[in-house]
Amino acid sequence: MITKHWSRAISEPAKEFNLTKLQVIEGQIPKDLRGSLYRDGPARFERAGQKVTHWFDGDGAILGVHFNQGEASAVYKYVKTEEFLKEEKKGKFLYNGYDFKPGLLTRLSRSSKPKNVANASILPLPGRLVALWDGGFPHAVHLKTLETLGLEDLSFLKKGMTYSAHPKVDPESGDIYNFGLLQNGKDFKLAMFRCNGNGQLIKMGYGDLRNVNQIHDWVMAGRYLVVFDYATKLSVLKYLVGGETFHEALSWKPEIGTEIFIFDKESMSLVNHIRIKDAFYCAHFVNGYEEIDGTIYIEFIKYPDFMSFDRALQKLPSGKMDGGDMLAGKISFMRIDPKAGKVLGANEISHIGCEFPSVADARIGKNWRYTLVACHSEQDGNSEGEFFRSIGRYDRQTKKMITYSFGKTRYVSEPILVSSQNDPENGYILTVVYDAEKHKSELWIHVSYLLENGPICKIALPGVIPPGFHGKWSSNSF
Repeated sequence: MITKHWSRAISEPAKEFNLTKLQVIEGQIPKDLRGSLYRDGPARFERAGQKVTHWFDGDGAILGVHFNQGEASAVYKYVKTEEFLKEEKKGKFLYNGYDFKPGLLTRLSRSSKPKNVANASILPLPGRLVALWDGGFPHAVHLKTLETLGLEDLSFLKKGMTYSAHPKVDPESGDIYNFGLLQNGKDFKLAMFRCNGNGQLIKMGYGDLRNVNQIHDWVMAGRYLVVFDYATKLSVLKYLVGGETFHEALSWKPEIGTEIFIFDKESMSLVNHIRIKDAFYCAHFVNGYEEIDGTIYIEFIKYPDFMSFDRALQKLPSGKMDGGDMLAGKISFMRIDPKAGKVLGANEISHIGCEFPSVADARIGKNWRYTLVACHSEQDGNSEGEFFRSIGRYDRQTKKMITYSFGKTRYVSEPILVSSQNDPENGYILTVVYDAEKHKSELWIHVSYLLENGPICKIALPGVIPPGFHGKWSSNSF
């Protein structure tokens, strides 16, 4: 195995910085770029010489970049969860993780449930930012300073419930939809949430899961909410009472196939529950919509199995990966008849290995044209064991992927579109870039329809921002 350049970004815990005015390296910040970019991701993988063993277990930190009148300022803070603060005080790991055990004596004195690392994504709400993590409650964070305000139950989350890292805002109603798991002893249910724009619950729906599972994302498609339940199986007894981590107790069982839950977006009732023989894994959906004939069309990043996706994440904290260990799913599609409960077709769309897809906020749940991804492009050269060094813009009309390579030692995070007022599928693409040669992070701004021409602006960030998970643009400006 070879240590890759990107591993410098996680070679030591990321350092926080307070609100700082940013310096432009090249170009100019567009005057019409007003609002805030927020990004969440794992930033600390080591304490007292001990390293976590999976990317999911890094302590979460949020980057906030505030734009106003051609200037920008940034702040970077860890999410100060209760567990984080206790570990900071003791100077060592104290809690189990998704795939991490701090030590036998410490482990036996703690809950078998992993600590809340608040490292997956964010949700801007009126008056606060919410840091999300799939395994439990969110945390509220100050919109400007990113100081942690405390655990956030959104006024409806109860003990034994989770709130996933992928809420979706209906562009028509402004309502926020999401899913979570509801635990009752050894049994688990799929819970669907419909909330208003303030995050307050309007209605819930439920589905019976065959097993608690590795479900991370879902898709809105016209009148429907669609959740895939994959062929991973958790040994609940080993996890809850046997001392195994969630990851250790998880296995891939392709013989059980895939289950698909389809909910009505308005009533939140279960429309259909489909079982198919095809076993695959999807960490992230692109988008979906309802066809004129009532069928559902969905695009997603597909892996042949959970293990091919998970292997790279497990080795990432070490910085040492071989040729088969990288994130490289393929954009694929599926057509579903929700009333008949049948899959009408499915296939691969693009051969380029990619992840972290996003579409314009105004097109969520609707037919769309452009998809943004972080990807491995031909310009990058040898991508074996590498993190993403390119971003791509897939045009569903021409069926072509336009890519831009950042160079052999620069690594990118999920690209975020800031939509133009006149054309919601075009605007500015914001990407946090780690330069391994300089050991510095920057923010690059592209014009979406001129992606291949290169950035119109490069902005220096005060510290190293490790490659993270998900971000969001908010129209709040400071």
